Amino acid sequence: MSLQAFPLQELLPYLQPDAIDKAVLAVCLASPDDVADDWARLIHAVGSLPALMRQRPFLRRLLPLIGHRLASANIEPDRETADLLSASQVWEAARTARILQLLARLETGLSSMAGALVMPKGPLLAERIYPSVSLRHCHDIDLLIRSDNLAEIETVLSDQGFSSAQNSRDEARPYFPRIWTHRDGLPIILHVNPWDGDPLTDLGFFERASRQRANKSRLVPPSDVDLFAYLCMHRGLYRDPGRVGWLVDCGLLLASDPPAGSFWPALLDRACETRLTARLCLRLHVLNASGVRIPNSVLARIAVLAWSGWRQERMSTLACMADETRLGSRGLWRATGWRTGVYVVLSALRARLPETTQRIAV
Repeated sequence: MSLQAFPLQELLPYLQPDAIDKAVLAVCLASPDDVADDWARLIHAVGSLPALMRQRPFLRRLLPLIGHRLASANIEPDRETADLLSASQVWEAARTARILQLLARLETGLSSMAGALVMPKGPLLAERIYPSVSLRHCHDIDLLIRSDNLAEIETVLSDQGFSSAQNSRDEARPYFPRIWTHRDGLPIILHVNPWDGDPLTDLGFFERASRQRANKSRLVPPSDVDLFAYLCMHRGLYRDPGRVGWLVDCGLLLASDPPAGSFWPALLDRACETRLTARLCLRLHVLNASGVRIPNSVLARIAVLAWSGWRQERMSTLACMADETRLGSRGLWRATGWRTGVYVVLSALRARLPETTQRIAV
């Protein structure tokens, strides 16, 4: 079945994983019965896992999950691979234990707050969709907060041994994520908008998340639809070899908790409400091309919605691309052509220098 055209369709070949990353994804998302075949195909393609890690260091964060998949299928890799997988699991387990300690202390410091903080990823996501919390790599913590709680939360972070890592340029951008780093190196990133960049328009986001609260915890996950949308949208539109963690998260989420009948319609409604149809459309096609199957009916419907909203979404979508595709990348320019490239440049200037570029008409 041929799928309907959608905005920025020419970017799809540039953004989807290559054959090697797809082979790694297949192992990470495989059922126990399929692991052996997928593992054999991966090794046939790359020669050895340690060699692949040297070529694509971003894939190292998937080593604990790969090791778990092989162990669950009773597959014994060669000695060098076995040592690499074992070391990664020990390291990630120690890192996870430390992060959980810091989060427990942070919870205590936030106990007087009336509202909740939304943690879309990190240990809450790992606990939900991974076989074990320590199988998901975590090198920072993203927290989504209400803007009126920002000062209170930053005071708590300071008391807990965190220091601000902002520079003067970031401080001047009120909706830019705020980074606080603990003295042992763990960053916590505060977002006042789950979609980054613009003021929060989805006013129900925190209300929906608060319904997920259990045991009066101050750290809560987003609703199911918001979580999937966040995983799709977070970290922008670029693709480098090995940067496939979001694809693994989305694949495991859909596999661990198969969407109910209302899930996809609610996701499309949310995309329209937040003016994210074009970005979400492109991301869903990347997922589908990577082996995480999205229903054809959903892909066809969001293509229609993306075209309908493209006029309003074009600038914000291209500004996101400019910030997160390494502006000037030859691959991006070749993929988009000069017209889209010009929009990307002007969008980046408008996003980065709003005080001097408001007069630019695009």
